[in-house]
Amino acid sequence: EWHHFLTDSFECDDEETCLERAIGFMAHVGHAGEMFTSAAPYDPIFWPIHGLADRFLQLKRLQAYDGLTTLDETWGYEHSAYTPSDTRHVCDWSDVEGMQMPTCSVGTCPGHKSNDIIPWSNFIGDDESYTNVEFYDFVSPLSEDMPYVYDTFTVWPGCSAQGLDFWSTDDDSRRI
Repeated sequence: EWHHFLTDSFECDDEETCLERAIGFMAHVGHAGEMFTSAAPYDPIFWPIHGLADRFLQLKRLQAYDGLTTLDETWGYEHSAYTPSDTRHVCDWSDVEGMQMPTCSVGTCPGHKSNDIIPWSNFIGDDESYTNVEFYDFVSPLSEDMPYVYDTFTVWPGCSAQGLDFWSTDDDSRRI
């Protein structure tokens, strides 16, 4: 079965326990592969996974706002010697053509700190740009500038069709 490597069963009695276990399972690297490196966007499954991760994060942020859970939103980033994909090398691909290799040097990949500016801009047509933390605030489910919203967070028809419910959705009042 898919959870054969887990020491604890995924069965749980309440939403909070289920959510914490799901996060633990998703955060467990297991066997690091291409999705654990900067090559991840070349894997087609990368893109749908990020949409799901965004939906889970929006749910967690709403629940924290309502006092139903806690969420530490302190910005932090550091390189770890225990991260298999962290080779402490930065490669410049800007002059690469065809099958050439990039120029690489020892360093820290930029763009992860709170005040680093993201390379995308103009989301609402005001020629605006964002730092990482400003963009995180922009995509908050409580942001009035947010250009989209999910229709539901607790109903997952694909999972339910396979009998994989994280919690009961019989009570419509729990649908966020």
